[in-house]
Amino acid sequence: MQDAPLVSVVIPAYNASAYLAEAVESVLTQSHPRVEVIVVDDGSADNTRHVVGRFRDRVKYLHQVHQGAPEARNRGLQEAGGRLVAFLDADDYLLPDSLGLQAEILAARSRLGLVHSGWRMVDEKGLSIRDVQPWIEAPSLTLKNWLLWKPVFLGSMLFRREWLERVGKFSGQLSQTDDVDLVLRMALLGCRAGWNRRVTVCRRKHAGNLTLDGAQQARDLTAAIDRFYSLPGLPRHVRRMEARVKYFTHQWVIWNLYETGFVDLIPRQLRESLRYSPYPVGHAVFTWHTEFAKRLATAGRPHTEIRSFWPLFREASGLSEGEWTSLAPVLEWWTTVWWPYVRMEPELGRRELQRFHWPQARDAMKTVQLAIASGPFPLDLRVIRQYWTDLSNLGHLQGEHRDLVTSLYLTAFARSAFSREWILAAKALLAALFAGGHPKAWPAWLRFLRSGSRYALERGGLLRTLNSEFSAGSVRIVAREALPSRPGSVG
Repeated sequence: MQDAPLVSVVIPAYNASAYLAEAVESVLTQSHPRVEVIVVDDGSADNTRHVVGRFRDRVKYLHQVHQGAPEARNRGLQEAGGRLVAFLDADDYLLPDSLGLQAEILAARSRLGLVHSGWRMVDEKGLSIRDVQPWIEAPSLTLKNWLLWKPVFLGSMLFRREWLERVGKFSGQLSQTDDVDLVLRMALLGCRAGWNRRVTVCRRKHAGNLTLDGAQQARDLTAAIDRFYSLPGLPRHVRRMEARVKYFTHQWVIWNLYETGFVDLIPRQLRESLRYSPYPVGHAVFTWHTEFAKRLATAGRPHTEIRSFWPLFREASGLSEGEWTSLAPVLEWWTTVWWPYVRMEPELGRRELQRFHWPQARDAMKTVQLAIASGPFPLDLRVIRQYWTDLSNLGHLQGEHRDLVTSLYLTAFARSAFSREWILAAKALLAALFAGGHPKAWPAWLRFLRSGSRYALERGGLLRTLNSEFSAGSVRIVAREALPSRPGSVG
């Protein structure tokens, strides 16, 4: 097909001869009829040149003094002849239809500047570890979602060359997050991005990965975000997100440190995150807990591994022994009771629920409300219904408590609306209307309207609004002491 656009694939290579041939072959065997492979040898000391030589004139080979992957990508882009450009690391490889599928999307949607997809984590031998579907956290690739979730992996993206030329070069100052920096600048300029909701590339995990240097990646990512927020003329709504973006950036950094074995650096990053947290200290610990438990589950590891984080949480938060003693049962409840319900395993959660004592029904509501507001999402509304039914059947609740269960549905409505999960928001509102049509439920509506008005006036985040309705200090399970809420944030 002569009318098919030429796709240039730039492969920076530095001492990557062990995997380079597979990377090149994966491009040359693409179903897309017109591809160009450009290997930029970034001063390798191994036999990279010899490996490329096997492909003869099918691959364009460039050599430069070692300058790092960002500059190698810049050099390859200068030599690229295609209107569409992809970047592939030398130790990764494409699946057969990757470029064709993404090129078709760009052809059909002329306003897109790039198309993104999922990727498969594989081991040194190419055996599958897990598939990564970043569209679950970031269903739309807006500047807001790029900033908050950073679902960036160059190997799974296909760019229009004109946008790469418009935004400028990869930054050589950010050896491991030059891709994040580039995509954020593109989004700021108005580049639209869309999803190809398929896995298109295999990302190899091995001992020589640059990304295994978690400490350097932590420094580079925070530097990339600082660099972005130093740009002149940022829109006001983007500027207002700065504290929230930096808070979530630290969460990503902390997870990466954990995965790459730099556990000793985690408490410092947790303390840094408190500088940008909109929550009281105890509530912040709760959000740390929910975020990393979710990441563990997504990575295919048992969520109960979250307990290994607890000493790190305690060290970073500065909570006293008494304060931690009060908070620990809340974390244990979420781990052993709430998570099974969220995962639609109510029988397991019900067994654990019998061990917990709720001093008052309102304590039960407030703890669940906090769990709903803090994610993970999306949340099936059957979870709320099943959990509340089990609370009643096990004797934890006396009476109907219509206002309390209505508050839970309203919390789910607010959380899903804030996340733009419109279908879930509509279902949650209908459930709240059904449960809250009785006069006994009116206090829940009044609380919700009061909080909503305050939110509109303060233009703060949802969780801050929930904090105005109920203090994290009122969440209790076993202990009567307050969930710690000492000042410790600037939010």
